[in-house]
Amino acid sequence: MATRADIAEAFRSGWTVETEFDALQYRSDQFACWFCDKQNLRWVRQMRHPRLDGFVYAGRCCAEKYAAGYHGEEADRMMRNADNRFKRFADPRYWKPAASSGNLTRMYKAADGTRYRCTILQKFSYKVIAWTAPKNATPRQVVDTEWTSSLEKALRETFAELEGKVTA
Repeated sequence: MATRADIAEAFRSGWTVETEFDALQYRSDQFACWFCDKQNLRWVRQMRHPRLDGFVYAGRCCAEKYAAGYHGEEADRMMRNADNRFKRFADPRYWKPAASSGNLTRMYKAADGTRYRCTILQKFSYKVIAWTAPKNATPRQVVDTEWTSSLEKALRETFAELEGKVTA
């Protein structure tokens, strides 16, 4: 029976990194590198080989080793920066209660300079809406999450949408 190391060596080239993510977003420390069996990965790469079904998880070093032209250090830096931006976005010190409704609101300036006004609607669950806040134009709603029992989930969805708007 072939081991994972044997399979990895047989398919030494042709691997591609499909996506990268922070394991903490999934509240899990259960991600392990398929190639070297390193446990508790924080920054995970999802990799695929054209001759194998499905995908595998890998750490930075193994992804660099098996995926031609992949630069994991740059990806790690970008994921750490995104994580830090989310922490600042979700920081309660920046969210101020509205006088009349008690909803929380804050301004968020994206990397491209676009300003957004974000509001957390609070009843029995949470919902976040965000709209552009231009100085001399009509505001335009860009995010409207579903109601959820988790404030963190609502914030993560909103942040992902705003970040996606920046890069799109």
